[in-house]
Amino acid sequence: MKKFLKGAIVTLSFVAGLSVVTIPFVHAEKNENVAYSDSSMTKVIPHVTENYSVNENGQTYGILSNSVYPEDNPCLVKAMGDNGKIGYVYYSDLIAGPETPEEAKAYRLELESGNYVPKSINVYESDGKTVIDTFTETISDHYAHLYE
Repeated sequence: MKKFLKGAIVTLSFVAGLSVVTIPFVHAEKNENVAYSDSSMTKVIPHVTENYSVNENGQTYGILSNSVYPEDNPCLVKAMGDNGKIGYVYYSDLIAGPETPEEAKAYRLELESGNYVPKSINVYESDGKTVIDTFTETISDHYAHLYE
């Protein structure tokens, strides 16, 4: 009886351990990016489906969508450069920001001290390769009071 009980406990422990490890991975693969429009998390905000143009490199390009989901935006977003040329900027460059807590703290300190230098990114033709202008970010109105 002791051998049976010991074997059952070992088997159950193994199955329980395997479940604890595998169930989160299986569940994580099925989860998708979801945003809710209410605090009780019952009303899902739908994805925006756009028919973006696609360049020869397989990159989508077009106007920035109103979606809360980053993946609903094109790879290349329409923008007007500093010299007035209309082209496209990489979405990833447009939304790039601090990636670590240390970088975020340094960014905040630069803003507060007035020493922040706005970043410039390239503006491209729809091919995503030919640079036609630059796009320099502007400081948000949220931080305007720091510079008055």
